Amino acid sequence: SSPTSVTYSVVVSDVNNPPSSVTAVPNSTMLVASAAGSSDLVIDLDDYYTDIDGDAVSYALAMTDGSNIPSWVSLTGTVVTFDSSSLTESGVYQFTLTATDDSQETNASTSESFTVSVVESLGVDLKRVTIDSPITLDVSDLTNLYGLSTSDLNVTWQTSTDRSVWTK
Repeated sequence: SSPTSVTYSVVVSDVNNPPSSVTAVPNSTMLVASAAGSSDLVIDLDDYYTDIDGDAVSYALAMTDGSNIPSWVSLTGTVVTFDSSSLTESGVYQFTLTATDDSQETNASTSESFTVSVVESLGVDLKRVTIDSPITLDVSDLTNLYGLSTSDLNVTWQTSTDRSVWTK
């Protein structure tokens, strides 16, 4: 009997992977426009997403509850800007961000939600403090809770002539 030969063809198809989050877009806090220290929040989404296949990534932003995006929010290319000069009232805003690669295949997008809280103040109100010994202002709550760096903080102190009363 003669040997039998069988030929197999194996087709390997490239599978598209959706963009993946390098790290989650952080929840953030902003001050209303009238508050001292109010500044824009700018997020470059390319800092948070990558596509393992090397596909270009585009972004879409929506309100999680389906309402219209506030006029003080804009998405231009990969950058989301939250314009503090237009913020007139406090509130909590939940956004859904969708990152989509340009492969035009199914399974080409991924989404996540993040929150921007708009507040009247950062909850620190030092109007008048009487001290008998040196004090330390712990700003870790401001830096950790509200995402501020120490360079974002501008605290001015005045003291009475005998240095017993300090006011902000």
